[in-house]
Amino acid sequence: MLSPKLRDKSLNRLAAAAVVAGLTMTSAAAFGSSSAAAVAPRTPATVVALPTAIEDMPSYQPQTFCDPVAKPGPAALDAAQQSAFFPVSDLPRT
Repeated sequence: MLSPKLRDKSLNRLAAAAVVAGLTMTSAAAFGSSSAAAVAPRTPATVVALPTAIEDMPSYQPQTFCDPVAKPGPAALDAAQQSAFFPVSDLPRT
């Protein structure tokens, strides 16, 4: 007869093996391990006719103003990077 501690370990290993086997079979069924799954899916028909060409690229529009107050997200990122690496700030405003 097995001791309770050894019996619990054996049951845990058996349960883990059953879970792994179940996940393996589930993933094989979900992702298709047969040759039928290798067939390319059909391309759906478009409801609206798509244009044959795309529009021209817009001209360059430079930034015209800057908000003088640092926003909370960039300020937090700046502080985290400074504390993790070295104290050099890319945010000149405070």
